Amino acid sequence: MKHILQFFFLYILLELILYNYIKKISKINKWILIKKNFIHLFNKKKFYIFKKNNYHYDLGWEKKPKSFNYDTNNKKKNILFYR
Repeated sequence: MKHILQFFFLYILLELILYNYIKKISKINKWILIKKNFIHLFNKKKFYIFKKNNYHYDLGWEKKPKSFNYDTNNKKKNILFYR
C-alpha cells in the first residue's frame, strides 16, 4: 500500500512539474498550444462568414460564384473576384 501511495504522489508531482514547464514554454514558443491559446484562434462569427462565402454544396470548399476576397501584399490590398 505504501508503494502505491508513493507512486501516485510521484505521478501527481511529475504532472504538476510538466504542466508548469509547458505553460512557461508556451509563452516563448508559439507552436506549443494550451487551452488559453485557442480562445484567440477561433471566432465563430468569422468562421460562419467564411463558410457561407467559401463552401459550395456540390463542389466542396471552393469560392462561390460572384464572390470576392482580398489579399494584402506589401501593405496593398488586392481584390480577387470569382466567377
